[in-house]
Amino acid sequence: IMENSLMEMAIHGKYSFRAVGTRFLKDLDQIQLSKLLNEIPKPYKDDSGFLVGAMNTNKVIKELSSINGKTIEEIEVLAREVQKCSDGTTFLGDDESIIDIMFTDNKAVKKQKTTHASIALPLQYIHAIYKNNLPKEFIWKGKSFSINFGMIPMCGSLDSPFGDKFRTSVVFPKVTNLETGEEIEISLLHAHLIQQYGFYGGNLESRKVTPNKLNDFFNN
Repeated sequence: IMENSLMEMAIHGKYSFRAVGTRFLKDLDQIQLSKLLNEIPKPYKDDSGFLVGAMNTNKVIKELSSINGKTIEEIEVLAREVQKCSDGTTFLGDDESIIDIMFTDNKAVKKQKTTHASIALPLQYIHAIYKNNLPKEFIWKGKSFSINFGMIPMCGSLDSPFGDKFRTSVVFPKVTNLETGEEIEISLLHAHLIQQYGFYGGNLESRKVTPNKLNDFFNN
């Protein structure tokens, strides 16, 4: 076993060595996190008045007619499309309103006195772990977690329905709290959707994890 102040690596082999398991030994500080998360876009104000990547008032959300030049109706059509190579995943049910869902989840986040960005941060971290092939065990706010990325399809992608051309691999990591055994399963794309738009998915989505659930799982 090789170890430094940040991570531990188990190696195997008599003549040639290969890593068989790695894990972070402590919380990453803000500088280390920022290096992993340097792809998070800076917040900006859309022409519609919607703050992308920041908290919005409930009034702004309720009165939205477009985001990123796409009408809400166009966004809903894209959110209802079945994602390729993703076992039938959609992000919105046929009879659901994306505005109503974003409005309800925004109220829930405000009630908890937190932000969508704060809730999305550990998900962005998990995305960075996936992209950079970092240790699958990590510590977040003093709690130990493990990630199972499962089988990774060689085709398709998960595309943001908000017209920002953001896409990720078709991966649905299962995250386990190693102390309690509690698990959640959520797509890599949710890190972006929550961070930028406060969208956690439709209530009919099989893998939806509510803002209250995510906040409690990682931050409380």
